[in-house]
Amino acid sequence: MNRQLIVLPQGARLVLDPMPQAHSVSIGLWMEAGTRDEPADQIGLAHLLEHMAFKGGAGRDARALAEAVEARGAELNAATGHERTGYYVRGLAEDAAFLFDILADMVLVPDLPEAELAKEKDVVLQELAEAHDTADDWVFELSQRAAFGDTPIGRSILGDAGTLERISRADLAGFLRAGRAPERLVVVASGAFEPKGLAAAMAGRLATLNNVHDNNSAQLPARLRTGFGAVPADARVQTDVRRIDQMHQVLSRGTVDARHPDRFAARLFAEILGGGMASRLFQSVREELGLAYSIYSSIEAWTDAGQISVYAASAPEKAAAVLGEVNRAWESLATHGPKADELARAKAILRAQFLMGQDSPGARSSGAAYELLMHGSLIELDGVLSALAAVSPEDVRAIAASSLNGPGTCAAIGPKAGLKSLTPLARGWASLKAAPKRAAIGDLAMSAQ
Repeated sequence: MNRQLIVLPQGARLVLDPMPQAHSVSIGLWMEAGTRDEPADQIGLAHLLEHMAFKGGAGRDARALAEAVEARGAELNAATGHERTGYYVRGLAEDAAFLFDILADMVLVPDLPEAELAKEKDVVLQELAEAHDTADDWVFELSQRAAFGDTPIGRSILGDAGTLERISRADLAGFLRAGRAPERLVVVASGAFEPKGLAAAMAGRLATLNNVHDNNSAQLPARLRTGFGAVPADARVQTDVRRIDQMHQVLSRGTVDARHPDRFAARLFAEILGGGMASRLFQSVREELGLAYSIYSSIEAWTDAGQISVYAASAPEKAAAVLGEVNRAWESLATHGPKADELARAKAILRAQFLMGQDSPGARSSGAAYELLMHGSLIELDGVLSALAAVSPEDVRAIAASSLNGPGTCAAIGPKAGLKSLTPLARGWASLKAAPKRAAIGDLAMSAQ
């Protein structure tokens, strides 16, 4: 990769990532401010600000903003996370400077029209209701609560009716002033563009932040350190009784944070456990035993915590057996480590994901922003691939074993009978000791009656 990092005098960072063979450009503007930076009584503030940014900026209202972008055939989007918020636009190469200007208007100097605030709060509440009504979505909200409790990572990014109601336009403006501090800003352009001209346009626009940002005018609250499972034992199991035909459950355990040297071993463990159709859980739970239609593992990591999760959707009477199989596979990897072919396959999958991401301007743009905001520097692809290749079976086994040293969490949504049979095993999973090994499927089915 031939990426150029430019650090502006006031501290904002620009990354120019040319892809001469491309026809499009993806430009992202990222702020190192997310839900972990919200006041405790204003949960949902960062996400609401993201919504309000689309209401226009620099005098261009929401309709004019949408028309200006779509008149060029471009796409505009955004995402709010726990530790950062990103806004990005993708369009044709010849429109790069124009698209960045649009992005800067809506993100750096949004109008935040008072008349739109109440309506947008209602829109967010509808988004929250939609998430709640979708069991395979909401179960992950329960999982975060089970793992991190009443902390910024444990709360919903969307907020709730109470916290949204008390957010004012002044709150949004204050959060924005603090979040767009130059040292918190990263702008990345990946794709086809004229580097010199675009860099000058970006630098010129960001230089104006010196005139609007006052270091003493707004400060984000200090981030509280978050520990996986640092919640009461009885709160590590979260359930929601619903009259639906399937049981949805998420089983999680803590792992290394996003900066830890063993982060590649943790990703490989998650891939081997349940990352694809050849993974242990897919083969045992779905192919061999037919316990669940959907089962997969995932990993999420922050600056000071990590979480490996397994999601499964099954018939209610089979949910407890699924938990037993997950525990068995986890303990087997913790005791014996992965087989040589499993590790080789997982490495091939992650290597392919990293390399195929290089073909996507959007993936390259968001990747560069993540590297700077999480690690403080750009990380060369060769270094990533070398670190991935160096992971040993023992490294993966150690990750599995260390995750079993602490408590787990279980979140489940489904009918009452299924939850009744699942809960005793879930409590065992959530304790400091691992849950019972392979369950007798027939016995569990009987207990659900």
